[in-house]
Amino acid sequence: MKLLMLFILTLSLFISGCVEQKSLENLGLVTAIGYDKNKEEPEEVEGTIAVLQFSPEKQSLSNIFSASSITSKGVKRKINYETSKKIASGQLRVAIYGDEIASEGLSQYVDTLTRDASIGNMVYLAVASPTAKEILNHQDLYQTDNIGTYLYNMIRQNIDRELIPNPTLQEYLRTFYDIGKDPVLPLLTIENGHIVISGLALFNDDHYLAPLPQDDIFYLRMLMDKYTRGLTEIDLPRERFKAFFTENQTENPVYKEKKEDVHLTLDNIHAHEKITMKEEAGRPAFSIHVKTNLRVLEVSETMDLGNPAVVKKLESEISKKMENKMNELTAMLKEKNTDPIGFGNYYMAHHRNKPLTKQQWIDIYKNSKINVTVETSIQRTGVID
Repeated sequence: MKLLMLFILTLSLFISGCVEQKSLENLGLVTAIGYDKNKEEPEEVEGTIAVLQFSPEKQSLSNIFSASSITSKGVKRKINYETSKKIASGQLRVAIYGDEIASEGLSQYVDTLTRDASIGNMVYLAVASPTAKEILNHQDLYQTDNIGTYLYNMIRQNIDRELIPNPTLQEYLRTFYDIGKDPVLPLLTIENGHIVISGLALFNDDHYLAPLPQDDIFYLRMLMDKYTRGLTEIDLPRERFKAFFTENQTENPVYKEKKEDVHLTLDNIHAHEKITMKEEAGRPAFSIHVKTNLRVLEVSETMDLGNPAVVKKLESEISKKMENKMNELTAMLKEKNTDPIGFGNYYMAHHRNKPLTKQQWIDIYKNSKINVTVETSIQRTGVID
């Protein structure tokens, strides 16, 4: 009897395995989708999808399909006419929007994702410059996976290293429906034959406004949330460290011909921001104090980093540089009418009984005052270059 039961169990597992394999062979699994404006038909959207297909002959095949329609569902219907496999969205990893279509607003396209029960809320969203179609059709020199999987892994490892904010569908929706904060998404471009995250796409509500350069992401990250393992490069005026250079460095022509800056690489950066608000002349005044602990990994000049006076000077100059960069950044964000830091939430917490609309907050935000101060503590030093 036991042998009979074992035989039946084994047979059922074998049969179910065959059914699953046959099912996969009949499906085209969408791993990435992109939307762009159709320049020839302004009322239509051009959709591009990366499809992973399985066959008995090969382990997997990757194909790119494009079609245009008035709606995203219409795009999917047309692409189904082009393939022998049924298009399935359950394995979608990345949704990309061309910068032109993102400028007009993402709501209707994001809404399509949320209404599809087969798509999870951990899908990554991104903006492409100039088009999503170019990104999805590009064969990157380093790409070994399906393009959807490749882009997913690229974005994920940058999130894990805290180089970019988390751009999941869930996070985008949470921020989008938050009156006091605006979303940001990774900005994908092609540079020197590679797909790169060239910066962040800044939004007002669901409209893409402007790119944030790659070098400024670090400073935005420090202002948005706790930062636990950052890395960045920074330049400080060489003139301010002359007192700590050797005679050889100050008199030798080789050193004199060097650039005006001392170049540092900082890592193991831990930062915590504290934002407070008060009213000044009828407008909100925000004060941000950022405390950072970090390590000097590399420095381009020979200085005695065991000397407390040198370390103190470095801490002071790093703080000044970061303060300048962050104050420039907050001024730019205010000018662009985008609030990824979430000053609106602090304002509403200060005025709990005062309902606020998005437009009302923008008008208040324009006239607000923002000041950033930085306190730096160097924990350890690394190597001298």
